[in-house]
Amino acid sequence: MVHHTPDFSQLPIAQRHLEEANELEGYGRYQEAGRALQQALLIFESVFGGDHPETAKMLYHLGRLNRKQGRFQDAEGLVRQALAIQEKHQGSEHSPSTSALRQASVAPRAAAGRRPPQRRGRARG
Repeated sequence: MVHHTPDFSQLPIAQRHLEEANELEGYGRYQEAGRALQQALLIFESVFGGDHPETAKMLYHLGRLNRKQGRFQDAEGLVRQALAIQEKHQGSEHSPSTSALRQASVAPRAAAGRRPPQRRGRARG
């Protein structure tokens, strides 16, 4: 079995992508923020692997961004993937981050099922 040696020198680049994504998101530039987060995710996956809590954090951030854009199914899939990784590493019941991820995985479905309130006409008398 060949073991992959992580290239930790790439982490500052990932951190810059994260900072860029946060700034872009703050300006409402979600597509650009998503691209920056994707770049950070690729680096985290190459450094830590796809099944690591740090990678799970990136998946969660992408899910949160997808949710802001109204892409609830994509958001839920990403958050559920992050949750599965967290549960594997920390257990399913006792971790605050796992509880937060579980709550976030339910929120997109609830938001997707909501309808805007119906406007009613004024009664004329």
